[in-house]
Amino acid sequence: MTRSLLLALSTLLAVGAAQADDIRPMAGKSFALEAASGNVYYTREAEGFRVVATMNANEGAAPVRIVSTLSDGQAMTLSIPTAVGEEAREIEIRRTGETLSVGNPQPLMVRASLN
Repeated sequence: MTRSLLLALSTLLAVGAAQADDIRPMAGKSFALEAASGNVYYTREAEGFRVVATMNANEGAAPVRIVSTLSDGQAMTLSIPTAVGEEAREIEIRRTGETLSVGNPQPLMVRASLN
């Protein structure tokens, strides 16, 4: 049972990692979440990567801009709510070392002892 659980978790991690796109500083990346769309870019600052994500939900609405500074290993999630009982539509912006990636959120890691 432990081996199959570990195999399932590693498969989920591999799928999540495969769906991420790396971006370069100031290069930008477009994304779509249900009816919302936007762009994300970053600059390198002394405090970390300054990430700017701008989203627009529908025509005529004011866009929303989110700014965050990420250190190595940190991530931010952009989320669009859905109907009760449905999963939210999300993308994750993650810094790993000198790389910034945009993709599906990584699954939560649950540590459990099966002893």
